[in-house]
Amino acid sequence: MVAILTFLSMCVRTGLEMGGVITCGCGNLVTCEEMPGCIKPSFDFNMTTNRLWNELLNSVIIAITVIVVAIPEGLPLAVTISLSFSSAKMRQMNNLVRKLASSETMGGATHICSDKTGTLTLNKMTVMSFMTLQNAHFMQQDLISDKLVNTIKAKGSDTKIAMGSSVWDLIVESVFWNSSARVEENVGPNKDTTTTDKWITKGNVTEQGLIKFFFPIIGGEGCVGEKNKLTEDNTLCLISFSSSRKRASIVVRNPAKAGTNEEVRVYTKGAPDMLFDFTSHCITKDGSIAQLTDSTSVPDELLMDGESNGVNDTHRNLFERTVKKFAEQAYRTILITYKDMSLVEFENIKLTNNNFEKEKDREVLENDLTAIGIFGLQDPLRSTIIDSIKKCKTAGIQVIMCTGDNIDTAKAISLNAGIVSKDQCSHEYSCMTVKDFRTAVGGLK
Repeated sequence: MVAILTFLSMCVRTGLEMGGVITCGCGNLVTCEEMPGCIKPSFDFNMTTNRLWNELLNSVIIAITVIVVAIPEGLPLAVTISLSFSSAKMRQMNNLVRKLASSETMGGATHICSDKTGTLTLNKMTVMSFMTLQNAHFMQQDLISDKLVNTIKAKGSDTKIAMGSSVWDLIVESVFWNSSARVEENVGPNKDTTTTDKWITKGNVTEQGLIKFFFPIIGGEGCVGEKNKLTEDNTLCLISFSSSRKRASIVVRNPAKAGTNEEVRVYTKGAPDMLFDFTSHCITKDGSIAQLTDSTSVPDELLMDGESNGVNDTHRNLFERTVKKFAEQAYRTILITYKDMSLVEFENIKLTNNNFEKEKDREVLENDLTAIGIFGLQDPLRSTIIDSIKKCKTAGIQVIMCTGDNIDTAKAISLNAGIVSKDQCSHEYSCMTVKDFRTAVGGLK
């Protein structure tokens, strides 16, 4: 009752002011004085210049306050109304609140843990660099063009490995056959209206980026043809990708090389830091196969700060240098490898490993691999991310990025996004691998 009388009295005061019975801006009926520059309230629906609607809103709020003070049971109602206003405001900012209590919880947030791919970035992978045959090649000044793929094809086609196969053929087969992504003609009821391209890619975004690398040189129809060259009959087994393995493999049979030690081929691709331990050889610039422990000269583009021409290093470290160089550009790195064997050898391995009943049994094939090259793919930051992170820091909220990328790639992206500074990058607890983090916190409980 008290709350109702309070609300009615405030409404009456506002009505008297509108009718000119009391002076404009009068807040006390006993000692009423006109407020300088006061504009009378009216029924004009303008929240900026018309005080009427704000006065009514204040009256409702004061009435609710009286209820809360006078009757404790009114507190839940007041809290619910307050949270409803908050959730409505958040909805206008494209934040859908499913539970009212969560809007209050979000108000007390001090840390935000965010995924990288698709959240901080656009989730649109583009090949920006590629290292093969002991040389690294980059897009010129980050401009997307056909020059990179044409350079790789020219060098790869001229370099032959055993049995007459070219390195270019190896690269093409390793990408198209060991991939779950696909190429489709952009027609029909499922046509993608966001693009005018005749051919589009579907599936895993990283694999889409690898396939699109070949579009300028063989076209969409040619990509479909490369994919279809591998028939189901010649696919011996698959070892799928997982976040713990960070690699994927396919085992194929080439009937044209029946009876040779190249009849069966394993193609494996994945994160270099996870795949190096299963790789023992690599293809050199003349097409010969060398051990990763062999020494070789370091090309100019892979020299580190302070190094000069004539530096030698192992092939393994050459690949490590490549990963470092690509990661400094915030590129995701993908290592592609292969291994040949005879069909008899494959069958023997299968027989001694539970006939490959489980995927774990097939992992024995991912050993003694030969490195073909490393792709560097760029996933650009969203245009709003840098400003959003600045606002979070201003509000006292710390943003933490979680990603499965190489640690150097993660540092470069977080630096570009403004999550960490250059000084923070060198701190042992600012940028950590999963292994280091678990060690620091005492492992999983």
